[in-house]
Amino acid sequence: MPDLFGEDYPHPDDVEVVTLVLPIDWLDESCPTPVEDPYHFCAKNSEGHWRLRPAPGDHLWVGNENFDLPVSAGELVRFAEYRLYPDVTLTVFEGGDFQTVPPAPADANLFYLADCEGMADDIKTIVKCGGFWCDPLEPGDYQLSCRYWSGPVFYEFQVADGVPGFIRRGPVQ
Repeated sequence: MPDLFGEDYPHPDDVEVVTLVLPIDWLDESCPTPVEDPYHFCAKNSEGHWRLRPAPGDHLWVGNENFDLPVSAGELVRFAEYRLYPDVTLTVFEGGDFQTVPPAPADANLFYLADCEGMADDIKTIVKCGGFWCDPLEPGDYQLSCRYWSGPVFYEFQVADGVPGFIRRGPVQ
């Protein structure tokens, strides 16, 4: 077995992972790009009212009315927090046993296998049913994308001196 934290493999603590956010109401199989600071979603409409809209550089979604939410100072907005971790190598052995190198992040709750578009909320399901037509994966090595999506997290919208911003208030209870 390889040294999981030797020269060939970065230690998970050595990799900077950024938490991004996206309004819960926008989550769908195809949605605007999450951003590091929800401030980037803030825009005023023609009447001067604050709205949440896709970030200005998100050309595919800018102007899409499905992603246009009114927001007022003091309002709690539900966001999902998202982290995309570096890929890991998933090795599947005869009989269905498996390992990942380096180990998958402990809080990862969405795993994606690009080779066959398999997706699941745990690695065991990917191995058992991640192949084409939900077949078990054949023995071998696969590149596995590890991600984290939170449940709803409240952020409070605030405006100070005409500048919008958010304060993270914590998970929805």
